[in-house]
Amino acid sequence: MNYYDVLGLEPTCSPTEIQTAYRSKAKQHHPDSGGDVDTFHAVAEAYEVLKDPHKRAQFDHRNARKIRINADGVMDDMFTIFGSAGFHPSKRDYNRGKVNKNLSIVVECTLDEILEEQDKTVSIKHTDGSRHLVNLTIPRGVKNGTKIKYAQLGDTKYRSVAPGDLTVTISITENDKFTREGDNLKTHLTLGVWDAIIGKVVQINTIESKTINLNVPAGTQYGTILRIPKHGMYNKQGIRGDLLVQVLVKIPENLTEQQLNICKKLRDDK
Repeated sequence: MNYYDVLGLEPTCSPTEIQTAYRSKAKQHHPDSGGDVDTFHAVAEAYEVLKDPHKRAQFDHRNARKIRINADGVMDDMFTIFGSAGFHPSKRDYNRGKVNKNLSIVVECTLDEILEEQDKTVSIKHTDGSRHLVNLTIPRGVKNGTKIKYAQLGDTKYRSVAPGDLTVTISITENDKFTREGDNLKTHLTLGVWDAIIGKVVQINTIESKTINLNVPAGTQYGTILRIPKHGMYNKQGIRGDLLVQVLVKIPENLTEQQLNICKKLRDDK
């Protein structure tokens, strides 16, 4: 499988292009949206390799899937052969020491996604190379880097013993409008100097795309933070943080001589 072809990319593509292509393809082929399961698995596998610089370098060097010999699989074949010749180990003997492996994956979420609890369907790669879809419930307000353990959603190579566990590391993608500070969200508002001096009511968009009127008091200084309660992120207790709006004041450029004289007069009269 050529992972670049799966994502519709060239081998010279950047990490940003890989991430963008993955999101587009995953959304297009997601089973919840009527997409093809096999294609969704292929997209997930391609992204898993290409997003990792080391794995990508290995793929570029070999341009082929790495073949791994599983010693446990060889032993399973030997048991089958000996069994047909009259050796019949008991189920207890056969299962002794066999444990399905725990698996680990990274799941990407956006800030607006984790505003509420959500269900995600992801593709899991098992030790035999096969892939399966699992449904995960991601708690609201989860923080970047959080590890969540899902019991018995790991490897299932040995059907006669319990499945392994799945550990999911949450990766929160950057938002171009909001940054997270604990349970608060922070955004910026750029005002003209006269609006900062005189004061103004402005409209602020929240992470939920709601529009809120915010009163900027007269004489607001550069860097002032105005607080909008209960429009941040939720914590484990279900308490919501605030939206912090930092004011940036833009100084006008290319003022006329008359305008400069007015500014000088205001300065001197102060």
